[in-house]
Amino acid sequence: MTTLEVKKDKNLFRTRNIFVECGFQRGNYFSSGWLSYCEADYICYFDTAANRGVIVDREKLLHLLDKGKVISFYDKTDDKMGKAVLVPLAVAKSAIVYEWRE
Repeated sequence: MTTLEVKKDKNLFRTRNIFVECGFQRGNYFSSGWLSYCEADYICYFDTAANRGVIVDREKLLHLLDKGKVISFYDKTDDKMGKAVLVPLAVAKSAIVYEWRE
């Protein structure tokens, strides 16, 4: 059985980067990001602003994280600080198995 994790990102095609959360901190509590426990074969990133998306091979994306830029961010919805890697779409091209627009 093939599995798919779905993520929404309103900036994917504006910034041309895949945003991969790698960890977060809320107060004194630190946790790994969702990617550390994700077992899906593929990840669907849907850009809600552009109404477009990509499906990437998770294992291939993992091997591209070192080619991205590490950033810190504040998630006001969940009130947490986080770390993420921005992987340019041009770099992620080898991991993208499908791209669409509506």
